[in-house]
Amino acid sequence: MSDSYTMKSFWRVAVSFLFFMSTAATHLKPPMTHLQANSPPMHSHQEGATDAVNLTATISDDDVDDGTDENSDDVEETYDNSTLPEETPQQAAVLTSYLVNDSQGFPTLPTVSTILGSASETMRSVTEEAAKLQAHLAKINKQSQIKTANQKAAFEQKLRMQETANQKITTTNGNLLKDVQSLQKTNDDIQRKIKDLGDKNRAIKAEVRFLEEKLGSAKDFAEGMLRMTDSKADDEDRVDDEETIIARPSFLTISSKRTSLPRHKKVKYEVKADSDDTKLTSEEASSEVGQTEAKNLINVLAKGVSDVTKEEKASEMQLASMFEAAFKAGSQRRDVQLMKQKKLQQEKLSLQQLQKKFRGEEQHLEVTRVHLQERLRGLGLYMQGLGQVALAPENDVQRLEKDLPKSVRSSALPLPAPHA
Repeated sequence: MSDSYTMKSFWRVAVSFLFFMSTAATHLKPPMTHLQANSPPMHSHQEGATDAVNLTATISDDDVDDGTDENSDDVEETYDNSTLPEETPQQAAVLTSYLVNDSQGFPTLPTVSTILGSASETMRSVTEEAAKLQAHLAKINKQSQIKTANQKAAFEQKLRMQETANQKITTTNGNLLKDVQSLQKTNDDIQRKIKDLGDKNRAIKAEVRFLEEKLGSAKDFAEGMLRMTDSKADDEDRVDDEETIIARPSFLTISSKRTSLPRHKKVKYEVKADSDDTKLTSEEASSEVGQTEAKNLINVLAKGVSDVTKEEKASEMQLASMFEAAFKAGSQRRDVQLMKQKKLQQEKLSLQQLQKKFRGEEQHLEVTRVHLQERLRGLGLYMQGLGQVALAPENDVQRLEKDLPKSVRSSALPLPAPHA
């Protein structure tokens, strides 16, 4: 009974294993191996699975003693082989296609390598395909990095060239601004000097007008003295050729035309600071492969290749977009600096022309001041000589009159024409 039970159990396990292998082969669909090449022809994997099920059904649990009977050790039951169902040709074909008898005549299953031959071949094929996809992904990634790095370097070179040009313009504008500030300071100094010279010239003219008034009084006094006559003297003894007082010097009527000085308006500039604070962002995509089945793994890898290609194009577009934004900002800064430079140049030219005008007016006022001082000194010396004649003793009068100049003398050159 034990041998019969053991054999039936063995057959059930064997048929169940064959059914499992047949079902697995249906899903994996491996290429034909040497096991299938040496096996008898079969209609299909599905038919083999059906035969295995039928064979399993023939070995029912009702014919097998589970050994739980308390008298199983002492009573030996006998089985009538005639009561067992006969094997069908299909069931026999299934058994003979997989089972091999050993040297003692016991049936044995194929070796593990033979049983797993189809699965091993499938796994090898899947592994090779996955390795190819991984290598392709690595190649695409490396090429993308090289291409992106080259494009990034080219964009940065253009941005550096643009920024270098902008810095030159900014430096030029800084120098122009310094020139404008220097011209403004110089013009302010010239204006203060012109005002000081005008005040000095007006003071000299005021002094001359004062002397003119006093000389007029002296003239009137002298004329009154000449009108006085001596009652004891004859009219014939009167002196016919009386000396007259020298006429007033014509330079006393000199007037200086004061030119109003335009006040220069300083121009304020506002420099727009572009803060073009640009930030670079990058996207990373990762694929998590948690599938254990080979087919899903290959699908994930294949999808990864497609995603890498899409992300590479997206990264290139993003890099180009960032470059265009940075380049546009640089162009805007350049336009602002050029506009500022144009205004500074115009302002500098205007200040230079105004300074030239101020210089001419300053020179004219300075020359006028020198001439007025020299003529005033000459007038003072002449009046001093007249005073000496008037105060001198009678014996010295004739001598002093000879030494006295006939007119006011001045060492200065003639007065310049009024400044236009």
